[in-house]
Amino acid sequence: MSQDWSYNRIWTLANSYMESRILLTGFEIGLFDLLAINSLTVEEVALRYRTSARKIAIFLDALTAMGVLIYESGTYRCDPSLAPVITRDGTCSAAWMLQQVSAKYCEWEKLSRYVTVDLTTDVTDQTDTDSGAHKEKNNVTQIEWDGVVELINPQEVRRLLMIGISSGRYLKAFLNFVPGMSIAVSDEKKKLDFLHQSLINNNLSEQPVGFRHDFPASPFNIHRVTFQPLDFLKNALPQEFNLAFLSSIVQKYYFAQNITFLGNVYKSLLPGGRIIIREALCAPERNSSYASAIYAVSSIVETHGKTPYTFEEIKSALEQSGFVSVKLLNPDSWMDCVIEAYKPMGY
Repeated sequence: MSQDWSYNRIWTLANSYMESRILLTGFEIGLFDLLAINSLTVEEVALRYRTSARKIAIFLDALTAMGVLIYESGTYRCDPSLAPVITRDGTCSAAWMLQQVSAKYCEWEKLSRYVTVDLTTDVTDQTDTDSGAHKEKNNVTQIEWDGVVELINPQEVRRLLMIGISSGRYLKAFLNFVPGMSIAVSDEKKKLDFLHQSLINNNLSEQPVGFRHDFPASPFNIHRVTFQPLDFLKNALPQEFNLAFLSSIVQKYYFAQNITFLGNVYKSLLPGGRIIIREALCAPERNSSYASAIYAVSSIVETHGKTPYTFEEIKSALEQSGFVSVKLLNPDSWMDCVIEAYKPMGY
């Protein structure tokens, strides 16, 4: 029977391993045994594991959103109905099964090789030759990206600075929305190289034109797009833009680093210029949204220990960097939250 597939449904299915990994991590570190007999605050749990309260709070909130833990009066405890199953000494403990599943995780990471390599050969000596594994596919819907750009409404923008490319889909959406717009894209060089190849593979590339005078570091151009590899904390950004679009980049920095980074973005804008931040946000009550609670844990892994932010935290960083009129444009979406702010006129 045919099923109603969508980009979001595929995304959810592909990321379903996150819940499994979060549950297994809680078991492996003995968290469920600890919280089955004690109701503890974030600070008390962080002290037990000698880690930061912010990181352990995100982990506890994810387990709470999953229904494994209960949060009451500032403390966390294991769900009493689950404790006999999930603790090591429970009356009907599943500890043996959880240990087996945990041990299999590394082997499951090799599944792509197991199903594509002759099992009579030494699989561990094979290399992944699927050069298309990271290519963007043409049949992925463009609706989500177009919708975000339409929400931003950049119709009057002539010079756009994109930071944190995420994928070429936002770039394509901006190019289609404003035919006369020139765009500068900044990110790590390896990501820009990937985007360049993606544009070529998806027939989005145009005849290269001359380098822009304000990009001295030998960037390469494709039609109206200029690519500039930069370290956002160390290098000054290009100047005199009407709009800066930041995609999934703020979460990669600590709060103090974001003050410096957003300050650099502020300097790159013309007076009255606008900044748009597309980011996955934590809910104010971090365990209230299942999806954002799970994603918050994944960001700890992907950013090597850094943590995602709430809207109020990003708003504070923007205001400390000089921006005004900060607002959330689409509060109903956790993954594609869009934050808008302005550089004051006369600055």
